[in-house]
Amino acid sequence: MFLDICKLSIRSLINRRTRTLLTLIGIIIGVAAVVGLISVTSGINDHIMSQMSFLQYDVINIVPGGNTESIESAFLGSSSRVSLLTEKDVRELSKIPGVGVACGSLIGYGMVNYEGQQSMIPLMGYDSRKFSDLMKSSSFSGRLLSAGDKYSVVLPEVIANNVFKNPVKLGKKININGEDFKIVGIIKSSDSLLDIQYGISVFMPSSSMRKLFDIDKNIVHRIQATIKPDASIERVEVDIKETLRRTHKVHRGEEDFSVISSLALKQFINIINGLLSILIGGIAGISLLVGAIGIANTTYTSVTERTKEIGIMKAIGAKSNDIMFMFLLESAIIGLVGGILGCIIGAGLGEGFLQIGLFVRESQMSGFGMLPIDNIMNDIHISLSPKLIIGMIALSILIGIISGVFPARKASKLQPVETLRYE
Repeated sequence: MFLDICKLSIRSLINRRTRTLLTLIGIIIGVAAVVGLISVTSGINDHIMSQMSFLQYDVINIVPGGNTESIESAFLGSSSRVSLLTEKDVRELSKIPGVGVACGSLIGYGMVNYEGQQSMIPLMGYDSRKFSDLMKSSSFSGRLLSAGDKYSVVLPEVIANNVFKNPVKLGKKININGEDFKIVGIIKSSDSLLDIQYGISVFMPSSSMRKLFDIDKNIVHRIQATIKPDASIERVEVDIKETLRRTHKVHRGEEDFSVISSLALKQFINIINGLLSILIGGIAGISLLVGAIGIANTTYTSVTERTKEIGIMKAIGAKSNDIMFMFLLESAIIGLVGGILGCIIGAGLGEGFLQIGLFVRESQMSGFGMLPIDNIMNDIHISLSPKLIIGMIALSILIGIISGVFPARKASKLQPVETLRYE
């Protein structure tokens, strides 16, 4: 009896292939929307998280301001607010047991001239004696800033090769705001978030930068502290906050500074990803609801058209549960097929739209040269987990069954005498 009911269900769907196809489209669209959006979001998130492995986990950034806007100033080099950090803060942080090196930095923009070509470029000033400790994970040609340097600069490869018509060479001189500086090192680019933190600025001794911009000798725009190998980054982060609260004479919650580590950035990215997932779930839920209504409508119509068939089945011994199972099976099959096709189509559309988006972005940025962010945004693909695929197929089957419950119950309660007289 079970096999006979299965054959009847499949035959019914095939005989009404046009209506079945239209019903399938509703489920396919809903499932494809979920799979496409989630796979794209997961792919981007996984790619960023993989790049986070290159970011210096042993460096903590301290920037002015007590809110999340400081993330921009820490990682993108913005210094729009008045600095509240001083060399005294640097000295106090250096005393923390878990801190290896604490180094203040200056941030600004300068007109850089090379072989008659000019460009406004971000500048960063560092204590020459500590610069190599901060950049120890970077590969470079030439050398880094060292003690005794005054009119020397180190360039990232992206600036050396892309800003001016001719690539900048080691040993050459560039003019910054009227002063000549010798290029002693070029830091090589890497396909990681490390380039965002360091790779878009010209590095010079802080003493030279103070002279160029007439910056007070006690002021710093940002402090970077390295963590000793045996120290806990969470413990050091707490100690830094406590130390700065004491030196700035502020209470918890009134901080005029922000302590930002790579772990904080990772948490920030996870929060954004979680919010996107909620938004995607809402959009996809609406699509799946439309598909569920389509299944219910198709099943209900099928019950009405097959009233006489139901009467015949009951007259030859079929039970009410058999009739109900037959219609629920049809709804479940629609959900199963729609789920499988939706996953396939969603994955294809997700990958397609992602690559088109990256291509359009690359075309729009082609005239600006290669920036560090371009490296990070390359080679991104969707991320499809077995859990997502199995979950969506199971959900589509469940939606199909739930949508078919009411029509199936209606069919199972029909009386044989009435159904046989139905025209």
